[in-house]
Amino acid sequence: YDGGFSYWPRYDGEVNWWSSVFASHFLVEAQKKGLDVNEKVLDKALDYLVRRTANRETYSYVTYDGSRRIQKTIANKSAIYSLYVLALAGRPEISFMNYYRARPQLLSGDSRYLLAGAYALSKDWAAFNDLVPSSYATERTDRLTGGSFDSEIRSNAIMLNVLLDVNPDHPQVPLIIDFLSKNIDRAWSTQDRVWTFLAMGKAAKRASDSEVK
Repeated sequence: YDGGFSYWPRYDGEVNWWSSVFASHFLVEAQKKGLDVNEKVLDKALDYLVRRTANRETYSYVTYDGSRRIQKTIANKSAIYSLYVLALAGRPEISFMNYYRARPQLLSGDSRYLLAGAYALSKDWAAFNDLVPSSYATERTDRLTGGSFDSEIRSNAIMLNVLLDVNPDHPQVPLIIDFLSKNIDRAWSTQDRVWTFLAMGKAAKRASDSEVK
């Protein structure tokens, strides 16, 4: 009723934020490929993302520096993903984007790329270059079975997908492809596989002689 999507039918209509962004992203991608997408459904979904992102939610995130486990508070990944999808749909929320750009301590590695991508889609390349790290570092995190359904493989596949969407000649592209190729046997979940397939597919399409398998 509010434009969001539930994760499974048995949830009796309870909205899942990540699934809502994911479904909205799918509809935007499908529309851009010329497929028939119900405008009313898509508009309501995007409206939901705007309302939810306005809450500025945070959560406790786990990442790793070598063998050292680090726990810190970051912006909900669904919020930053929402901003990227809204920009992809031609509805960038600049004020929310600026809020998170001014608070880089709230961004995980993959969130930095998503936010940078949102700026690039809005033609703000200065902000894009400010947010994307100068060199590629693997984003390492724990696998989640709820919330944003996070994982190390998916985080890095998201980073690759963003670069291929907005700056496919970026020097980090082959480095992330190499990481995903070497770790493809750890792509277990639907989220791992979908994001890896989406990003690798875009890379393969750009190069007919690609070695992607």
